[in-house]
Amino acid sequence: MTLARWLEKRAGRVVSVSVLAFLAAMEGFGGYAPTAGQADEVMVIVNGDNTWMTSDVREIRTYWLKGRQEWPNGVRVSPADRDGESVARKLFLAKVLGMSNDEVERYWIEKRYQAGVSPPRKAASDAQMIEFVGAVKGAVGFVDVRSLAGITDRKVKVIASYR
Repeated sequence: MTLARWLEKRAGRVVSVSVLAFLAAMEGFGGYAPTAGQADEVMVIVNGDNTWMTSDVREIRTYWLKGRQEWPNGVRVSPADRDGESVARKLFLAKVLGMSNDEVERYWIEKRYQAGVSPPRKAASDAQMIEFVGAVKGAVGFVDVRSLAGITDRKVKVIASYR
């Protein structure tokens, strides 16, 4: 199931903040306001209720690749990926996973075949990624820094950033 279909199915049950309002102000991230010079920066985000905090790239990689399938609080890890070749995805693959697109695709095929583990849901946009991560307690994803400009909602939180 694509992330878009998942969000459509959940739309009636999840209180969702409009993307425009969601992107209005940045207080929810301690006043972090990206500048034009930060255009090529990826932010790793988790659900706002997730108490896990780290900027350790190895731990983020382990959770996103489902090396650990539950967070320390017992909530199931639910990674999210982006469709296509976004700048954020390229940075995430290179800086966090240390893998190419082909390596990631092979990894998930093998993981599914060997252990029955499903690959991450795919988001068509950063707004969709933010909505999914904000709605799913165990979610972890990544977005372009510019997508977080002006966010006041605390449904997601940034745990790391990479350039």
